[in-house]
Parts: sequence; C-alpha cells; structure tokens
Amino acid sequence: MSSMTSGNASDFEFSAIRRGVVTIWFISTNDPAATLETGVQHDRGFGRRFLALYDSTLPVTPIGDFPLNRSAETGDGEYYIGGFEGVAVLQTVLDDVSQLSQLSPRLRQEIAATDVYASVSNKSTGFGAFAHWHDGELKRAFSATRYRTLEDIGLPCPAEGSFWAGKHRPLPDAFKDTGSRPREGVGLPFVPAELADAVITDWLGFDPHSPATDIPVSGFAVDGRRAAPGNSYSTSRSPRGLT
Repeated sequence: MSSMTSGNASDFEFSAIRRGVVTIWFISTNDPAATLETGVQHDRGFGRRFLALYDSTLPVTPIGDFPLNRSAETGDGEYYIGGFEGVAVLQTVLDDVSQLSQLSPRLRQEIAATDVYASVSNKSTGFGAFAHWHDGELKRAFSATRYRTLEDIGLPCPAEGSFWAGKHRPLPDAFKDTGSRPREGVGLPFVPAELADAVITDWLGFDPHSPATDIPVSGFAVDGRRAAPGNSYSTSRSPRGLT
C-alpha cells in the first residue's frame, strides 16, 4: 500500500477524514466466480468508456494490463478497471472512505448492475469498510477502526456472525498505538479490515485476493503522466509476481 493511504493506527482512530483505496464490484449475474473462471480477457476500451462517462475532462493515460488480485493497489490519480459479462470491477483512491454509504452516485451508477459492492481493507491500520446496494437501494454499510464505529446501516450479513461472536479476536499487540493520544472506548472483537475481506468474499462468492483465479484489469492514470514506452505494465505499480 502506498504511504499516502497507510499512516498508522493512531491516525485512523482519530482522523475525521480517512483517505484510502476502495474497490467497487458491479454484479449482474448469479455466479460471478463462474464468469472469471472462464478465463475472461481484459478490455481496455471498457475502462476508457467508463472514465469518459465519469469525467470527460480527465487526461487518461494507460499504465498497464494485469491481474487485479496479483497487483499492488492503485495509487493517487489511478484507476484499475475490468469489465466482463455480468461482472465489472473498479479500484481507485478516494479522499475519504470513512462512510461508504456516501460513495459518489456517479462512481457507482455509471456501470449498470443489479448489485454493487464496495469495500476498503487497510492492513496497516486495521480500518475496514463495506457497503452493498441492490437495484440502487442501500442494504448494508459498515465502517470502523478498532475503537470507533463510523457507520452501521442495515442488518448484518451472515459472514459477519462469527466476527461479532468473538471468533476472530485480534492478537493482543495488533495495531499497537504509536500516537500520543489514549485510545477511547472498548475495542471491537475483530479487526475491521479482516471483516471487510470476509464480507466481500461472501457477497461475491469468491476471494478477490486469492491468486487462484486472475481478475484482468486495465490501469489508467488521470494525473497527466505519460505512458511508459515499450512496457505493457505500469512502471510505478508493478504487479506482484509478474516480470
């Protein structure tokens, strides 16, 4: 994760605004895993079309084609986008991921889908967030640090049960506070980032972080940088495990 989105646990406990990487899934099929297992190919044109609709003034530069699940996360001014039959995914950095229920409608509505899932999982701080819309209606949204719940909307989904039951307690020294402020309140019986990963896996029907099935995406920069000559992969965000 890039330094601008990592920080430390103390930062995320006390900040009113939390910058981070959000991944949004657009699903219009009963079995998104099956779609990916067919060996789908990326379509760079899909990402370009999305960005043109989202903001036609953006200076779009391709920065690579690679598997989302085997790459570093997006950095500032970057979008990773993949579109397949009944499944699409978008990853980017947002200035504030504290409450995903407030995700920009333009960001989640430009790609038509029955279900839209968004998640944030910050391994450095433990912060986690997730949200689900069905036919445009918000069904569930939750975000928290270890010591602060920032939003809790809708009914918990089945994947949350074991976390709330205390079956995934963090290690005693997990996310040790390096700041000067004392922690407040009672800590959650789980790491919110781990809860976010479990929930998105349950919603999708597959683990989007697993290397078992590649998730092809195209990367784009919108900060005016030039494309790297003679290299189909991003030089600033090299996919893990690829050469």
